[in-house]
Amino acid sequence: MSESVSKKVGVIDIISADKTKKIYPSINALAKAIDAYPTHISSYLLRVAKTDKPYFYYRGRYVIIELNKEDTISAFPVLKSEVQITYLDTGVVIDYPTLGAGAKSLGVTRKYLFNYLH
Repeated sequence: MSESVSKKVGVIDIISADKTKKIYPSINALAKAIDAYPTHISSYLLRVAKTDKPYFYYRGRYVIIELNKEDTISAFPVLKSEVQITYLDTGVVIDYPTLGAGAKSLGVTRKYLFNYLH
């Protein structure tokens, strides 16, 4: 197993009502749990490592965080809501930490949602 695949990672499901947080021992374990390719997650983590953000959004639903071996759930970042979307058909209200994450969940571009709101 390569070094990048054995990294400890955390995930927050921003769509779940309680914003479920979970830690996985490896990228492979996380990928299996969220039905994703491990190589996609590894690529995103490599890109995020070059920024000042310790996490990234995946599929408009998950926030994925690379963790150190000793990190616990308390090491997860506090996510601030930038946009709140109410789904009229279900009445469910979801806070999205970025406009892009909200737009992706609606199936529109960030630019379209920005223009619609302004």
